[in-house]
Amino acid sequence: MFNYKKCIQFLFVFLFVSSCFSAEDYYELQGKRTVAGFERYLDSLPVSDGVVLHEEAKRLLTKHFKSETSKKQKRMVGALTTSHASFDESKVALRNKWAEMYEKDHWPQFDHQNKHAHHIIPQIYGGPNKWWNLWPLTPKQHSDVHCNEDGEGFILFPSACGGRAQVTYQG
Repeated sequence: MFNYKKCIQFLFVFLFVSSCFSAEDYYELQGKRTVAGFERYLDSLPVSDGVVLHEEAKRLLTKHFKSETSKKQKRMVGALTTSHASFDESKVALRNKWAEMYEKDHWPQFDHQNKHAHHIIPQIYGGPNKWWNLWPLTPKQHSDVHCNEDGEGFILFPSACGGRAQVTYQG
């Protein structure tokens, strides 16, 4: 005879346990969020106008990645909105600082507009609004870095797909 009570108990436990694990937890448990993976991600960033990632930026990024703030999704919607607003207010200064550090006259352009300012460690993972956490990308590159499921960026930071990069690229 079919035991409805046991079936409902099993279903409840299954749903409870599965709802406790996010994509971040899955990748953490699979050992995919590692410093080596982060270094592969840094190496996979597209070269922008002949510029490769600055050694000081790599050092600061790796240090930040190793800290607890960027390993788990910690920012709530309100804090993330504040971080976006803070970036919007300071992006000209940040782009200028980036250009200075990379010995360029200006932030790289694409199609007569500024390239997107990609946060290498996404804001939702505690990525700061600092010159060393920005990388210029075309709209398509920006979307690919966040949303290509085989890419290091997606493996390290799966919740970043669907943010500004995804919304701004329609091609």
